[in-house]
Amino acid sequence: GLTGGVPTGHAVPDGWRFGGDPVPSHLLLEAGESTDDELLAGVGSGLVVNRLDYLRVLHPKETLVTGTTRDATYWAEDGKLVGWHPQLRFTFRMDDVMNAVLGVGSVRERCDQTFMESVVVPSLLIDAGPLVLP
Repeated sequence: GLTGGVPTGHAVPDGWRFGGDPVPSHLLLEAGESTDDELLAGVGSGLVVNRLDYLRVLHPKETLVTGTTRDATYWAEDGKLVGWHPQLRFTFRMDDVMNAVLGVGSVRERCDQTFMESVVVPSLLIDAGPLVLP
């Protein structure tokens, strides 16, 4: 494999309730150059998601992930927040998400509560059109 058989410390403990397969954790994405206002302007009309929750890998080889939005989720029109949007569940392929990134925010943030992993990422502007599963 990529590490020559040397453990990286990213596998879950034996008997973990979500399965024992290695899963990506401690995700770090480099910051980009876009401000929050520039990313919001790039949304035009669409969903603004401030937090994801209950992310689970459904099929590792297909990078299929499910989860929900949480807390502050809004609808934007013409690059401005116009209203709150109810929480929703989604399912997507992570490689499709990464290929649909249109802009990357200039500030990275880390969730203040972690469970078995931590994620440090900037805001992302994503073209969700290609992410809709049949």
